[in-house]
Amino acid sequence: MKLFQNKLFLFTVLLVVAALVIMLVAFFGGGHNTPLGRTLGAVVTPLEDGLSRIGDWFGGLFGYFYRYNDLEAENAALRAEVSHYRDLELQYWEAVNENTELRRLNNLRQRHADFELEMCSVISYDGSGSQSTLTINRGSVHGIELHDPVVVSADGTGTVLDAIVGYVTHVGANYANVATLLHQTANVTAMIPRSREVGIVQGDFLLSEQGKLKLSYLPNNADVQPGDWVVSTGGETYPKGLILGRVTEFRLESHGGSSYAIIEPVVDLQGLSGVFVVKDFEVVD
Repeated sequence: MKLFQNKLFLFTVLLVVAALVIMLVAFFGGGHNTPLGRTLGAVVTPLEDGLSRIGDWFGGLFGYFYRYNDLEAENAALRAEVSHYRDLELQYWEAVNENTELRRLNNLRQRHADFELEMCSVISYDGSGSQSTLTINRGSVHGIELHDPVVVSADGTGTVLDAIVGYVTHVGANYANVATLLHQTANVTAMIPRSREVGIVQGDFLLSEQGKLKLSYLPNNADVQPGDWVVSTGGETYPKGLILGRVTEFRLESHGGSSYAIIEPVVDLQGLSGVFVVKDFEVVD
């Protein structure tokens, strides 16, 4: 009904009807040599041309809609194909990442035969600075417990770095939360291998905002230099010999009774995709 209420459509219908009437009169009313025939011919010929154009227009319109349906079907097929290839690409990169993590797991096990490890994916990186935490996709059903250390194996240029990420602070059935070394609760007994200086690596509120750590309780005359490696000394909480970072500065505490070093972590926390939870390890005194 809306179509017939359209003025353009009604005008077109009336024009077609009038043209048909005139052509019929011309056909039955005499030849082209009569006055009436010549008059009607002069009127009918442009109308025939106009009707032909209108017919061509309607034909093109219907052809367009016919092709439009074909194009829609073709586009839908192309979109499905693109989606399929996108899924294949995603599966490919997931397989590449998993293969990389499996190689790291194998290498880590070879270097630390006493470690019982659980390979985990990082679901999210939450908070920042002194509240820095990770969420991983393994939990109590996988044997993960509170305070388990979390490490990463990163192959550097000519050097393998097995580094501490943090420790487990909450365990669900299929997930766990990890406080990173930047977290205010982080506390790792550490040593500078070059000079054998010992201190405590802690999350510091101001330094954590800069993505750095603090090696505290160093004597004022400690042999500490920029570039020195800092590693864990071992104990009940963390395995021995894991990298924490490198010294960037050595400073005197404000109270003057001791000094501290500023540590640049080796782990890019925001860029982590996989980590390893150490579920058990041999404690070395």
